[in-house]
Amino acid sequence: MAIKSLHARITRTVLKEFGFSKSACEIAAEANMLVDKYQGNRPQDTHLHAMRGVLPNRQGRLVAEDRAKAVHAIQALIDDARREILKDFEKLAMLKPGKTMRAEAELILQKIGRVFHTIQDKEFHHFGVWSHGGMLQAALADPLALAMHGVHDLGNTYMAIRASSGDMGRWGVRTTFGVSLSQQHNVHIYGSIGATGGGGQRNKGTLTGGLCFGACGSTRPTRSSYTPPGPLGKSTQMKTEGGVNSGAVNRVRSRAVKATQQFFENLRQQVDHTKPGLWQQFIDVTR
Repeated sequence: MAIKSLHARITRTVLKEFGFSKSACEIAAEANMLVDKYQGNRPQDTHLHAMRGVLPNRQGRLVAEDRAKAVHAIQALIDDARREILKDFEKLAMLKPGKTMRAEAELILQKIGRVFHTIQDKEFHHFGVWSHGGMLQAALADPLALAMHGVHDLGNTYMAIRASSGDMGRWGVRTTFGVSLSQQHNVHIYGSIGATGGGGQRNKGTLTGGLCFGACGSTRPTRSSYTPPGPLGKSTQMKTEGGVNSGAVNRVRSRAVKATQQFFENLRQQVDHTKPGLWQQFIDVTR
């Protein structure tokens, strides 16, 4: 469920590199974006986005799908799509150039666009859990989580809890929000809210969340210590208790582009190995 424009842009870029026409690029890009119509929380829907769904346990409660099983199923989905596309190329090889051949080639482009979506989402989502029945349900039930999910496609998000030793003998709620620029020119948007104790007690703690845009470090979910820049970072070290660290937008996108290129190149090699010249004919008939 990465942002549709990113999916389309990556798809157009890769097909153009392989010599496809603008119209062919658009067919695949449109098919890629249409995958986002299926945004339920069942594994058969979430696997299209390289994410885990939810399933009922023995008590009937919905729980996250087992990660290892989901990873295997998602790879099987990609492999099945490859085999189906190769069978379609066998049909294409038996056709003569013309409208029928072009129609079959366009169907292949659509299937390629759809499997590209899953391949690209492996880099954007890395088998995270999607528990909502759709975007509207997600927006109504947990708008903050949905916002973080969107930002996940663009940069780093983090959630942290810290302990503090100040403000003894006071009650209240303290908030901190701001934007800062680090020495590496990474933009950090951060915020925190916490409760202070009374009667000589120390702070109960602070819940902190934030976003980072730029080359922000690790590109996989992690548990680590994190100190954001600016006033919040100067005051204390914070231990990350949850959240997602998804990597900078350029790094995630470059991985998605590379994965798309590798799949497409392997497909081209398999087609040319089976029927030399068929791949070029595929390119020509879709112009």
